[in-house]
Amino acid sequence: MSTQLWFCPSPGTPDWRALSDPATFAMLAADCDALQLYQDQLIDVPMPPLGLPRSALPPHGWNTWRAFREWGILSMAAAHNLPVIVESPGLKEWSRDPAVYVDRIVEAARIARSMGGAIHAVAFDEPFNAGIHLSQPAWSLAEMLGHVQMVREQVLVREPSIGVGLIEPYPAIGVGMLCSIVEAFSPAFFHLDIDYRAARQRGSVKTLQADLVRLADCCRMASIPFGVIIWGFDEHTAETFMKSARTLLAAIQQALVRGDLSWPDRL
Repeated sequence: MSTQLWFCPSPGTPDWRALSDPATFAMLAADCDALQLYQDQLIDVPMPPLGLPRSALPPHGWNTWRAFREWGILSMAAAHNLPVIVESPGLKEWSRDPAVYVDRIVEAARIARSMGGAIHAVAFDEPFNAGIHLSQPAWSLAEMLGHVQMVREQVLVREPSIGVGLIEPYPAIGVGMLCSIVEAFSPAFFHLDIDYRAARQRGSVKTLQADLVRLADCCRMASIPFGVIIWGFDEHTAETFMKSARTLLAAIQQALVRGDLSWPDRL
């Protein structure tokens, strides 16, 4: 399977407004294989009033479905055949009810269609991490699997064309558990969200490299597409953020393709 690049601007950033320019969006569509956003950006919440400080804004800032409709983001994605992926909770500590998660996914899909677009897949955002580390009492693996499988089944009954992928963190969840989760749940894709600084502090670079290769092999054996979330670690300017993200991407590619990992010095 060829390497793919998915673009996921942070909620509340000017990146989304910049994509409203058709020429800019065309360049994105030519360079990327999918556009990813957060489910809350498509849920029916009012636009925050102008002038609020960032601390008073919701996580998505002004990036609500009304802004997406005005900017034509989803309709342009459809025109360019650019798949849209929506990051969705799946399971969080604030609700044990599968219907809560199903209804929000279905509502996001309805809103996307109303704007001339479509959701091609949802990515459950760290449901197993929530069950293990955030919920009190913690869920068992069997309970978590039963929950996310039920959410997936009910989503597919109402939105049969939507794929269901999975995001989980490392090293918060060890590679052995991650492989078990992937094999048991069999998501449409699996993306690893690495806390790079924690991983570097917790163990050796060789351990991290070996874990990446092992997890990639688990996914390959299960025929599940495997991806790694890349973010910039130098946030001084947009330019340094992008440069550091490219540096980190090169390090991850080196680890997976050549079996050798060399972290950026500043990470």
